[in-house]
Amino acid sequence: MQQVAEPWLVLRLSNSAFLLGLDSFMTDAPIWLLILAGGIIADRRDRRRTALLFQSIQVVCPILIVVLLATGRIQVWMIIALSLVVGITDALSGPSINALVPSLVPEEDVPSAVALNSAQFNLSRVLGPFFAGVVMATLGPIVCFALNASSFAPYLLAIYLLRVPSRPSVPIRAGARATSARRSLLEVVAVVAKKRRMREALLTVITTSLFCMPVVTFIPVLVRDAFHLGSKEFGGALSVFGFG
Repeated sequence: MQQVAEPWLVLRLSNSAFLLGLDSFMTDAPIWLLILAGGIIADRRDRRRTALLFQSIQVVCPILIVVLLATGRIQVWMIIALSLVVGITDALSGPSINALVPSLVPEEDVPSAVALNSAQFNLSRVLGPFFAGVVMATLGPIVCFALNASSFAPYLLAIYLLRVPSRPSVPIRAGARATSARRSLLEVVAVVAKKRRMREALLTVITTSLFCMPVVTFIPVLVRDAFHLGSKEFGGALSVFGFG
């Protein structure tokens, strides 16, 4: 729902497609820059605690936007700055969250578990924007941000209640920390470079991220300026994207 409310709010406050793109960039850029670091953290630290820590930080962002909207002090630069925080926390916690799924089921059930996880994710991309468009048109963006903030409560509770096999943290001496991290990054690159299917999968993700996702970023500009429609239609457009 926030993926509908936030770009529409940025566009309404700034009337700038550039700032709309900048807001999206601030969310996505940390993933490109820090996702490997997040993978190293997932390998070396307790994944459940990592997810709890960074997602607890992330929930502060929609709460702050709700407060700023309620007090009438919201500005575009504030939204963009909070988007950067969301991007950083997603990058550092994403690998740990994704790695939790295989540890919750027997090995033979991992494909089904991953498929079910993907199904619920895409279902949310259909239902969330649809309801967000209706809420935006009737109640305003503050309700969308508030619902997003409240949705963290069951999510964090679920992670807290997970019982996964304990994974001891890898002890690293302070002086060897940077060297070990560089070695881990090089090992990841070497593995991907050697495996053709991994290279092809990575190339597919890079291509769609660079040339397809920007279409989604600028849908509110098309909806408002090209078709002269409102937030309800914008939510419907994102729902169709999720359905596809």
